[in-house]
Amino acid sequence: MLGLLLVCCNKPSPEISLPKQKAGYQDLLTAYNAGKVYVEARKTDEGTLVLFTDTELLIPSFGVQLNDCRSSAPAAVSVNKEQNMWVINSLLSGIAYQPTLTAEKATLVYGWYDSKTLHLKISNGQQLDFPYDDSGIPRKFTLPVVKLTFSGALDLETYRTGSYVITDPDKAFSDESEISGTMKIRGRGNSTWGMPKKPVKLKLDSKNSVLGMHPEKDWALIANYADKSLLRNTLGMELSRIMGFSWTPSHVPCEVYFNGQYQGVYDFFEHKETGEYKVNINTDTDFYLEIEQNIDEPHSFWTSYGVPIQFKDPDEPGDERIAYVQDYFKRFESALRGSDFADPVKGYAAYIDVDSWVDNYILMELSKNVDGNTRKSSFFTLVQGGKLEFYHVWDFDLCFGNADYFPDGNNGPTGWWIKDYGTNSTKYTGWYYRLFQDKNFVQKVKDRWNELYPQFCTMDKFIDKAAAELGKGPERNFQKWEILNEYVWPNVKVTGSYSGEVAWLKEFYTERLKWLNTNINKL
Repeated sequence: MLGLLLVCCNKPSPEISLPKQKAGYQDLLTAYNAGKVYVEARKTDEGTLVLFTDTELLIPSFGVQLNDCRSSAPAAVSVNKEQNMWVINSLLSGIAYQPTLTAEKATLVYGWYDSKTLHLKISNGQQLDFPYDDSGIPRKFTLPVVKLTFSGALDLETYRTGSYVITDPDKAFSDESEISGTMKIRGRGNSTWGMPKKPVKLKLDSKNSVLGMHPEKDWALIANYADKSLLRNTLGMELSRIMGFSWTPSHVPCEVYFNGQYQGVYDFFEHKETGEYKVNINTDTDFYLEIEQNIDEPHSFWTSYGVPIQFKDPDEPGDERIAYVQDYFKRFESALRGSDFADPVKGYAAYIDVDSWVDNYILMELSKNVDGNTRKSSFFTLVQGGKLEFYHVWDFDLCFGNADYFPDGNNGPTGWWIKDYGTNSTKYTGWYYRLFQDKNFVQKVKDRWNELYPQFCTMDKFIDKAAAELGKGPERNFQKWEILNEYVWPNVKVTGSYSGEVAWLKEFYTERLKWLNTNINKL
């Protein structure tokens, strides 16, 4: 009898080498599993302080790195299938992709926070998004105070030397209650410079982190004199963050003194310029460009569509590079006019970053930005091998129902603006008018609008929260500037009270949102 002996040898599975976890990862995971609701994060000397509604967590500087993406896009994170390794901004991270690991045994690949959420991308492929505190309950804090001391009268050309003291009494925005130093100061702005409450540019003698923002030398103090809600720039920047522009300038509300004299409530803004945390390009090869009718840069030109283009950085690009940019716009506009303009290879899409142009359109139309019809205060990047991108937005004080000089009496919350009016405010002209003749561009606008619409609907609560967080600041501002009962160019409405100004902002925004939602979906 033939016997058959079967021997089964079970080879032990190779052990999975667990990634080394940095300090703070398990604490964050515990907070996530407990359903902690995220409020904000701040950089401190010791690390990153993460605030939740009922607790806080300090992540040490030698531990997990959480990237501040409140004013810039997060890194591109993906997996290299050949190496089975995580890639961050096209660079191998050294962290293996191990999809079988639990969250407890995985580690952080990339962590970042924006104005709404704390995100953790971990090595097993999961993304942990902390819930955000959307209760609309305002924080209670004392407004920061900015005291500037300088000699001489301010003008738009000459920097005056001086010093600054900036206090954040409740440490609402940073971990320091006071910073100080020396600086230079001059006036800034176009039409706003002619108003009694003066906007200024500050150039600190050394980089400093002001009110929790990235350390920089250059800053802008925006006066918001004609915007009696004091909130239109805040609303515009919140919408920019929601939409995910490549950079959203950070800002903090504050009260300002010039040489001991109270000036009112301002917005302390990151200055618009190139830099690691701002317009992040290589100016040896790339360009930062501005649409601006009030020419204030050394080099500029007008396109065949009548769009005024200035070189912001480099401001002295040289003849060859100037010719390159001029030729680029010439070819773009020729393609836009051409019979093949909608062709993705031969047409306009070969020259522009279409997604950023869609987002710029939506925000300019929603805010009914009187300057947004490719006329003023719009900003491009043109990078080597890339396309024209609307990189960031700026200047919303004359938006959301605060400009009374639209053509055809179109000052209210209804009616097309950016879609139909070109640079010279003539109807049925301009870049966007032509783009809307392409059904694919129209569909992109409709799809993006419907994706963003639910978040747009939360701005009513956001406006109330932002107004409440100004505390008694508006009262002091309008004791200094007694204009609530006066027309200030270019107000659409004079309400007579601060609460009335906030109510008008909300009314205009709500009606504009409603009209656009109906009419964009009819396109």
